[in-house]
Amino acid sequence: MLIQLKKNYLLLWVLRVVMAPIVLILYAAGLILQLLFGLCTAVGTLLSGLGGIAAVLALLDHCYAEAAVSALVALLVCPYGVPQLLFWAGGILLAAATALYTCLYRM
Repeated sequence: MLIQLKKNYLLLWVLRVVMAPIVLILYAAGLILQLLFGLCTAVGTLLSGLGGIAAVLALLDHCYAEAAVSALVALLVCPYGVPQLLFWAGGILLAAATALYTCLYRM
């Protein structure tokens, strides 16, 4: 298909013009998700530490259910929990935008 697009310049340029906003949106969404990852990592580290301390204090009071919940919440907000999904999703969006850009605009 790409070989046929190289021969048909009008179709190639129409496709480039139509795909330009999509590529820009993918780049912007990937960048925003990467920035959110940085913010969530900074805040999540602090909250994760506080949740870990709360879990230890709940264990000392023999409140095992509260300790388990505190530990689970601390795991989810730590930089290796939910914020890591933002990082992966942002990376996938940036890779998709780069692949589209390379495919359409580097012919």
